[in-house]
Amino acid sequence: MSEVIELGLKAPCQKRSIDKMQLVIFAAEHIIMTEGVEEASIPKIAECANVPRSFIYNYFPTKYDLIAHLTEKHFEQVTVYILSALQKNIGQQQDWKQLVKLIINAGAFYFNNHALTTKLVLGAPFSRADIATEEKKVSELAQQLRQILAQLANPLVLPETPNIAGFAVEIVLAIMRFSYFNAGAISPDAVSESNHALVAYLQRWQCASETVFERASGQS
Repeated sequence: MSEVIELGLKAPCQKRSIDKMQLVIFAAEHIIMTEGVEEASIPKIAECANVPRSFIYNYFPTKYDLIAHLTEKHFEQVTVYILSALQKNIGQQQDWKQLVKLIINAGAFYFNNHALTTKLVLGAPFSRADIATEEKKVSELAQQLRQILAQLANPLVLPETPNIAGFAVEIVLAIMRFSYFNAGAISPDAVSESNHALVAYLQRWQCASETVFERASGQS
């Protein structure tokens, strides 16, 4: 099962075990969605999935390891959605500020239409494993955004050290988390403020990017 492999845990190989793992994932997601993370214990998940507890413990020593796996899976789904939206528009829109707006709108739309993803990603972290998972996925998303912004006709070049793109992603996540905890959704105000905050934060790198672009153009 690819998700378990990506998490760095031993993966089931036989079809019967793979099928059991699917039942475990479905059961865990159902309990988290209907009852909350606090109620998602290994015994309850095992009972819901109709598999032995020992089977789950063989792959996930604690419920938080399982939740971190689910968080990574759902973070990846929202990332794929955002990048897909970017790829569809990258040829039409070469202004980085408009692309930032597109990124934020796409993320907010996905969260508001996928309650389990919102609960896992914006409700996190639930443990140290979740913190490590979020750091990994934020870094991956930041790297892809850095590359996209640098390839524009009028590029926005962000340094890797400090990780400005990573900080930018965290700014948006913080605002969306605040909205989720207080309003139960990503409100229009949260979307607007995310856009203002991110543009203001990245604006300082525009002059540096223009200098790099001018030097590159002069050498060509």
